[in-house]
Amino acid sequence: MRCIRLKRWVLIMKTKATITTEEAASLMRAAGIQIETVTLRDGIEQGVFPFAVCIERSRKVFIVFKKKFSEWLFDVCGQVPEFNDEGED
Repeated sequence: MRCIRLKRWVLIMKTKATITTEEAASLMRAAGIQIETVTLRDGIEQGVFPFAVCIERSRKVFIVFKKKFSEWLFDVCGQVPEFNDEGED
């Protein structure tokens, strides 16, 4: 079962390089980290989280890098997140 999950995870990782802050916060909560999306965004803006950046334009744009997020979550919680990409079988 774990091998199948890892293969699925690798396939998903190849299809989409980023996730939204909403998705990241949801995955963090599923791993037991109590965080709201706005708090995550504040942390990204302050440089607290190494897996994302904030670009200031006319509005703030947040980019969460899936691979870095996955590695960080594994380091912090020992869990590999399951991403739910659109277009997935």
